[in-house]
Amino acid sequence: MAGDVMTLAESSAGGDAARESALQAAHRKFWRDLAGATATWGRGILVCGVGAAVMQGVLSAFPALLCWGVPVTVPVSALLIALVGLRCAPQWGVVFAAFAGLLADAAGPALLGETAWAYLPVAACFTLLHRRLRRDHAVTLMLYAAAQTLVQTTGTYLGLRWAGLTSTAGHVAGATIVLSVVLTTGAAGALALGLRGTAALHRHFRREA
Repeated sequence: MAGDVMTLAESSAGGDAARESALQAAHRKFWRDLAGATATWGRGILVCGVGAAVMQGVLSAFPALLCWGVPVTVPVSALLIALVGLRCAPQWGVVFAAFAGLLADAAGPALLGETAWAYLPVAACFTLLHRRLRRDHAVTLMLYAAAQTLVQTTGTYLGLRWAGLTSTAGHVAGATIVLSVVLTTGAAGALALGLRGTAALHRHFRREA
């Protein structure tokens, strides 16, 4: 009887130790996963912020958008946001668009946040729909870039108008928006063809090697 009691006590102690060891392992795994996720998101946010800052720095050399002349900045920025949204992990398109919008506001005549929201809707929609899209297809890139330009230019104009920072007439803004969308669509189509041609050349050279 005493031996049975000792055996039961030892098995109970062994079970407790096993459970404690498993709990400690689960805690360690949790903290490792949390540290890894934090590092991944930190790197991604840093890269998106730096990329958006570089983009806005380059585009600041083309201030045509501020006076609603021939738009240069919006087609380029919309196309870059589309490329990031389609080529990278889905969440980075939204982060990149958010940084681009905030930096555009900070560098332009608008109040901070007055027009930055116009960068986000299309990127967020494509992020939600990315599993249903052929992200490498030329038409997808053209639609993404065109929609981004449409929302970005319209939202920027409305934001500036509501803030009293522009007196541009509606018909002039409308013509500029249409021209921006046409330029973006053409640029996206050309870029898609270039990417397809480059990929075909890479496959050809790999087969030759």
